[in-house]
Amino acid sequence: MKTSVIQIIITIFFIFLITYQGYCRPLVSDVKNSITKADLVWAQSDGLRSEIFLSSLKDKKWSAPLQLTDDNADNLHPAIDTAADGTKWIAWTAVEDGSYSIRAMSIMGQQKEEPQVVSADLAGSIYPMIIIDNNNIPLIVWSGNDGSNDDIFYSRFLQSKWQKPQRLHPTNTVPDIQPVVLLNSDGEVFAQWKRYINGSYYPLQSKWTGTQWSSPVLVNNPDKISEPTDIDGPEDMSKSADNLFLKLYN
Repeated sequence: MKTSVIQIIITIFFIFLITYQGYCRPLVSDVKNSITKADLVWAQSDGLRSEIFLSSLKDKKWSAPLQLTDDNADNLHPAIDTAADGTKWIAWTAVEDGSYSIRAMSIMGQQKEEPQVVSADLAGSIYPMIIIDNNNIPLIVWSGNDGSNDDIFYSRFLQSKWQKPQRLHPTNTVPDIQPVVLLNSDGEVFAQWKRYINGSYYPLQSKWTGTQWSSPVLVNNPDKISEPTDIDGPEDMSKSADNLFLKLYN
């Protein structure tokens, strides 16, 4: 399906990296002309509910869409990253029986692992972001609620399972929302999100030290989010495609 039919929105989540100062900088200046390798995941209705699909770009050609989920949930808000060995890791929001949870799976070639629930024991979870760190360990951050208010939670995939969700920041009494997790050129992992402070939302940032997250700090001068960018998606992508997430690779 060509650009004239579907506009693929590339957000700050996909085309920005944190520099050593901790600010977001564009990964590429002209995505449409320079992109050679990428993964695209999206939510699409199968007539009953929403499922997650994947297409990969290699040598400027998109693979046929591959359906990743087939269950009783409405599957939304997918995100993806690829490990050094080529394994693709996907996380998404699953809505089932009125409950919102984070699920994740891996895929190598056409071999898919069964999805796992990442956000167990939380009242609600939504909008995951996933990244593979320099130790080849998958890490997911998301907005979760433990029954009191919205906070940012995270989990790492260790010893063949997702670890128990942990709050990324100290407990507080205000909402924390819209997390982004990023890997900079030095291999450092950062999380950014928004916190409600005195009537407005402000961007915060924390660094993963290898064992825990640093104390959150305000990002005083975050760069502006780039304008939406059009690229050609798979020709056989459904018109009902939604929740598009594009991951670019160097």
